[in-house]
Amino acid sequence: MKEAATTAPKKMHGTKMCFAFIRYAINPTDFKPPMMSEEDWLTLFRFSVRQAIVGVVFEGVNRYNVPGSTPSEAIADQWVIKMANIERKNKYTNKVTAQFVKQVENDGFKCCILKGQGNNLLYPNPYSRMSGDIDLWMAQTGDFAKDTKRILKYVRDKNPRGKASYHHFEYGYFNKVEVEVHYRPSFLNNLLYNRRLQKWFSEQADTQFSNRAELPDNAGTIAIPTPEFNAVYQLVHIYQHVINKGVGLRHIIDYYYVLMSLKDKQHMDATLRYLGLEKIAGAVMWVLNKMLGMEEAYMITVPDERLGRVLAREIMNSGDFGKQSKNSGASTNGKQKAAWFSALNHNLQRFKFDMRLLRYFPSECLCEPLFRIYHFFWRCVM
Repeated sequence: MKEAATTAPKKMHGTKMCFAFIRYAINPTDFKPPMMSEEDWLTLFRFSVRQAIVGVVFEGVNRYNVPGSTPSEAIADQWVIKMANIERKNKYTNKVTAQFVKQVENDGFKCCILKGQGNNLLYPNPYSRMSGDIDLWMAQTGDFAKDTKRILKYVRDKNPRGKASYHHFEYGYFNKVEVEVHYRPSFLNNLLYNRRLQKWFSEQADTQFSNRAELPDNAGTIAIPTPEFNAVYQLVHIYQHVINKGVGLRHIIDYYYVLMSLKDKQHMDATLRYLGLEKIAGAVMWVLNKMLGMEEAYMITVPDERLGRVLAREIMNSGDFGKQSKNSGASTNGKQKAAWFSALNHNLQRFKFDMRLLRYFPSECLCEPLFRIYHFFWRCVM
């Protein structure tokens, strides 16, 4: 539930302080800033860097005005520099995204930007979210089999060495920004639920390709998913990152703004059950409530405390999309291993990780090895 606003800032430390400040940064109307020492500001800065939410937290830093508790000039300068870099990169990525969309559409394809610069538009300050690569969902005729072959040919002409996976192809770089071209927005390991998910994506496709939005500063026009689509798609995206060791707080804040923009929740419960997403949805709702202070009125299902605590643990362990995961299983001896041994070690680590989450998310974890086998043969014929 939402925390009650207090008349005076409270003194907190560590993780509790970080989340108190984040709640204030994203919702200053309902949450007051905590009292901060110099050590607290440094802890908060490092935490925001680790979780890739420097710009989001800076929104709170920029309005913070508690006497005797403001950050030192040295820390404030670091934030200002990072925020300027985030804004500069976002402006450039907006421009490149619009250019790439225009090229793809001129070449006869329909397309939609997934996450990325589309998610930025959900934030109060569209330049506060750290930008990454461009994820573009492409189609042409509506016949998935034919479209996939045409898309693969199209992107392989651009990048013959690109790697194809079940849902996307590595396009390479377009004007210095990395691009992934999707013929499927995402997937689930469970083959039954994945089949339903792909059918649902197909039914929603035309609406997403026609949902146009203007990028800031007249950078261009792109198609972005509707909030109703994002409520499912980005939940699947979070689920994939949980299972594949890399969920971060930026994913959760993205989803916070997705749900804040969602108007129609009427059929969400039925859709979540149909797609096997009710467990991860309950976990995300608990995290949104306890970590970010989201009110139950914005939620799409009942929070699940048991699974929510598991998700919270993964967020704190993984940091920025798993790049700093304590459970990555990466070699620390510095010795170069043979390719076969590295592959074996990677798959053993994946199996170990799946078993750790098995009791919480059995559907995805049990099916992950089976999906790997299916994916291997899929790549052989593509």
